[in-house]
Amino acid sequence: MQKDKTPLISVVISAYNKGNFIASTIESVLRQTAGDFEIIVIDDGSVDNTREQTLKIKDGRIKYFYQEPSGLPACARNRGIERARGRYIALLDGDDRWIPEKLEKVLSVFSENPGTDVVCHDLMVTGENAKVIRRTHYGPYPEDLYGKLLWEGNCLGITMAVLKKEIFCTHNFWFDEDERLFCVEDYDFWLRLAETGKFSFFYLPEALAEHPVSEEGIVLSNVKKNTINSLHLFDKNIKRRGYDTDFARRNLIRKRRASMMRSGGLSYNYRREYRKSLIWFAKSIREYPFSKNSYAGFLLSLFRVRLGKV
Repeated sequence: MQKDKTPLISVVISAYNKGNFIASTIESVLRQTAGDFEIIVIDDGSVDNTREQTLKIKDGRIKYFYQEPSGLPACARNRGIERARGRYIALLDGDDRWIPEKLEKVLSVFSENPGTDVVCHDLMVTGENAKVIRRTHYGPYPEDLYGKLLWEGNCLGITMAVLKKEIFCTHNFWFDEDERLFCVEDYDFWLRLAETGKFSFFYLPEALAEHPVSEEGIVLSNVKKNTINSLHLFDKNIKRRGYDTDFARRNLIRKRRASMMRSGGLSYNYRREYRKSLIWFAKSIREYPFSKNSYAGFLLSLFRVRLGKV
């Protein structure tokens, strides 16, 4: 690709202490069958060998930027998008990987569906020795995507999403850099986009990316923050929509809050921090005492049985 040519796609990779993963992440982009892209790596103050592992890969499409640590993935992503020149923004976390046909297949969706603003596909979650643990399905998307996001949880993902750049630069939607949204800044972003009703989301039912589960990952290494911030985001949306005073939605609200608390219990269980796991399962039961899953999680954690999933 000529240096002065504007790329079709800007791949924005945000990374903090991803030295063990960043090379394979970048190489998964370089192996793409669609080659009209630039790679923008935003290193958010890493103190490991993320820089060295990135710069050892010699390819003119790679642009590396170091910034003082913000502690916020939203900040790193925004700085990368600000530097992007492509028509499309493909987001990628610094420990994930794409299959070679990912960009080609997503571009076909945009070409065949010109009104589409966001394309998202499925994800393979892998464990030790790259063994597949599960496939995470992110669609299909109903007409009321905001309602699905609010009541059922996040059904879009950073590594799986490709967006038109105009969402950011023309419509002025960015990742919120509020510290209270740490770990859930992407969930907040999708909620805000969907709530407008102005953007078209396309679900591609293929697993085109891989995510290795790691206890050093942002969610598993920040279980308490992730859970508390998820609840904060949900409560903020409930209050803004006036649902907090809607008696008919009372049980639905409690059920959704309980599911977030249960997720915290599952994450601590996965980390074998059973005492903390019990605390969050108990919170979930108190919030909504009608879920068998919360009781099951509590009992298994009580007997120190690792569930093996998050």
